[in-house]
Amino acid sequence: MRGERTMTDKNWVYKTPTEVGYYKVITPENSELQYISYHRLIISPGDKISLESKKQEICILFLQGEGKVTVEEESEELTEKDGVYIPCQSAFTVQNKGRKTLDCVLALAPSNKNTKPVFISFQEVNSDFERHKVVGKGIYQRDVYPMVGPQIEASRLLVGYTIGRPGQWTSWPPHEHSNTQEEIYLYYGVSKEAFSIQLVYTTPEKMQVCQPVHSGDAVAIPRGYHPTVSIPGYGSTYIWMIAAKDPSKDRRIDVARTQPEFVKQGTAVF
Repeated sequence: MRGERTMTDKNWVYKTPTEVGYYKVITPENSELQYISYHRLIISPGDKISLESKKQEICILFLQGEGKVTVEEESEELTEKDGVYIPCQSAFTVQNKGRKTLDCVLALAPSNKNTKPVFISFQEVNSDFERHKVVGKGIYQRDVYPMVGPQIEASRLLVGYTIGRPGQWTSWPPHEHSNTQEEIYLYYGVSKEAFSIQLVYTTPEKMQVCQPVHSGDAVAIPRGYHPTVSIPGYGSTYIWMIAAKDPSKDRRIDVARTQPEFVKQGTAVF
C-alpha cells in the first residue's frame, strides 16, 4: 500500500486518484462540508489494510473486485456493489481476495452512536421493492438503491446508488436540503467518452457549478439545488453520500425542499 494522501484545493468538484492507495478525497479540511467525507481505498490483489473508524461511522461500497471485510469479530465476503456499514470506535480490515484491483468507496460522518456493523448485499437491495425504488417519471425517471438507508441503525449517514436512464435527468425536480443535510455525488462506471452535466446553484441566475463530470469525479454539495443530466446514449450513474446535520431529526429521505418553480413535477430526490 502507498502512503495516505490528502487532496488540498477547496472547490466543488474533486478528481479521484486511480492508483493503489488510501486517499482522503473530500473532507471538512479541503471543502465547505462539515459532516460528510469521501475517501477512496484501492488495494492490489492479495493485499489488505487494517483501519479504525474512531469517532466516525463509515459506509464502504465495493465498486470493483471482490474481497473480505472484517469488523471486530464479524467477517463477510463482498463483491461488486456490495457494502458494509461500520459503526464508530470499530477496528476493521479490508482484504482483496480477487484477481484484480479492489476499488472501494468510503463515506464517513461523525458519530458517537454505539450500534452494530451491517453487511449489505446489492442483489438483496435490488430485489427488495421496499428499498429499490423507481423514482421520478418520463425523462427524469431513475433507479435508486439505498445501501445505508433509514432501515439501518446509524447516526448521520445515508448512502446509495442512483442509475439514470440514457440522456435523461436525475435528481429532478431540483431540490435542496442545506438546512438539514450535506451531500456528495460520486460518479462511477461512466464510459471514457461519456459525461454528465452537473449543476449546483442557490438561484438559477447564479450557478456555483455548471460543468461536465466524468467517472471518478466527486461533487461536494454543502448547499443549493443539484440536478444532473446525461448525454444521449449514456446514463448518469453515481453514489450519493448524505450526512444529517442533526442526527436526532435530519436522518430522513423526506427533508428536501423542491425548487418552487418545479413543485408541480413532484418531490423526487436522488
